[in-house]
Amino acid sequence: LDSVMFGASKGFVYGPFFSNGSYKVAKLVDSRISPDSVKARHILINPATEGGMDKALAKADSLKKLILGGADFAKLATQYGTDGSKDKGGDLGTFTRGSMIPAFEDAVFNGAVGQTIVLQTQFGVHVINIQNQIGSSRVAKVAIVDKALAQSSVTEQAAYQKAQSFI
Repeated sequence: LDSVMFGASKGFVYGPFFSNGSYKVAKLVDSRISPDSVKARHILINPATEGGMDKALAKADSLKKLILGGADFAKLATQYGTDGSKDKGGDLGTFTRGSMIPAFEDAVFNGAVGQTIVLQTQFGVHVINIQNQIGSSRVAKVAIVDKALAQSSVTEQAAYQKAQSFI
């Protein structure tokens, strides 16, 4: 499937094909060149301690404005962050695809170096700064619909009757 999809254009549909006990149809949703890894830092704000999601988002927007105005990201992360990265100035290091939750990963791999992003996830509100994007390779987003192959009750009864006749 990967050899077919990496050479196809957006919208290409492959199949149906049989694999692992089910029939499948695959569609290429998106294909682009993307970084192999990203170096980023963040400030995680916990909505529960801020008095709700609205207040956490407002705080994140204020922090973003300070950062864009030249404030020291590491100092703000140490002061306002609520996760373990705050002790390292919010530094998350360099990571590859699959290391972070999907929403966070999409933001840092699709963003631009130097960009500061406010993102809401199940962990809270993040103020993310993309420091570097390393390497590049083609990535493909493929949607797959599958239908398991299972016998009907009619087929099952017919097989059972043939087995009984054989016995």
